[in-house]
Amino acid sequence: MNSDLDLLSQISSVEAPPFLLDKISQKIEGRKKRMVSPKLAYTLTVAFTVVLAINIVFIFRYSTSKPNHSDWIGSMSLLEDHSLYK
Repeated sequence: MNSDLDLLSQISSVEAPPFLLDKISQKIEGRKKRMVSPKLAYTLTVAFTVVLAINIVFIFRYSTSKPNHSDWIGSMSLLEDHSLYK
């Protein structure tokens, strides 16, 4: 066990590479610039929620009332019995 402790006394300090602090600072600044501001995130969340709610309302409102195709055909003055081909 003493030999393990003797090995620890042989450890020496290391010289940090030049400009290491500058590189770390630049990476931190770059992350700050890439972050989305909380105000923008809140605005986009509210806008997405409103659009989603409007879509859900339209889906439920118009999917329950099935359109009658014969009314469409009559309003467009199309022939239903295909008398043209008889």
